[in-house]
Amino acid sequence: MRFEVKKVENCFADSRSFEYRLPIDGLTFSALLAGWEVRENHKFRRPLFTADRGGVNVKGILKANVLKASFPEADWETEKTDFERWLDSVSV
Repeated sequence: MRFEVKKVENCFADSRSFEYRLPIDGLTFSALLAGWEVRENHKFRRPLFTADRGGVNVKGILKANVLKASFPEADWETEKTDFERWLDSVSV
């Protein structure tokens, strides 16, 4: 899968959060997360999903193609590389 990634700026100095722009929407993406703990929340005006696995947290709006991924501070570079390698391997 092709994707664009950029660092998310926020008020936390050592934030390990990145924004990913995907060619698919959040609903389609969340269905690909086998082995993750995925939750959907339809109570908001723009329903969203969250997914967790091994300290990696992914959030996105179900009908949007942008998601935010946060990686654990201890091993964030390896986790980010693994996540992006997995994204590359997904065919859509």
